[in-house]
Amino acid sequence: MKFKNEQELVAYFCNNQHLTALQIDDCPELTSLPTLPSKLTYLLVDNCPGLTRLPTLPKTLNDLRVFNCRALISLPVLPSMLTNLRVYNCPSMTSLPALPTTLAVVRIVR
Repeated sequence: MKFKNEQELVAYFCNNQHLTALQIDDCPELTSLPTLPSKLTYLLVDNCPGLTRLPTLPKTLNDLRVFNCRALISLPVLPSMLTNLRVYNCPSMTSLPALPTTLAVVRIVR
């Protein structure tokens, strides 16, 4: 799905509160994400060069992938259920939060 701005995302989330998987691709105008659906288990954010931060992640999230988000500075606290973390081409990110012991896959390529 393509969202031009955060308002479009918020409207979509309001109408789809039971989402378990979300993929956000090619949203150059997006600078932040609204509060994510509480049942989300999978989140992929790709090619959102203006994105500077992610919101608090749902406790149910077990797979987080962030690709080509050049302005992203850091990740929020990672949920204890997270098993898969992949971060590629996010050159502004200078640090990571504490990694949960549940992680089975960690791939970070700056």
